[in-house]
Amino acid sequence: MQIKTLENEVKKVILKYRKVKFATNEDLYKKGIVDSFDILNIIESLENKFSLKLNFSKDNKFIFSVNYIVKKIKHLKKK
Repeated sequence: MQIKTLENEVKKVILKYRKVKFATNEDLYKKGIVDSFDILNIIESLENKFSLKLNFSKDNKFIFSVNYIVKKIKHLKKK
């Protein structure tokens, strides 16, 4: 899947929970766009959509942004 297509799919999922404009590199949690419950719901939706398990617990510099999530999904899809 191409990066732009993947970005758009991730954005669509996030927009289901928060109908706000945001940049793909913005930390949505730190900016207050999503809260911890939104993050859990978004991750669950993404896992179901892409049939994979997203685990951010061991990531040193976790940022809840579209770019970071896309990077993680691409990495998992390579395995």
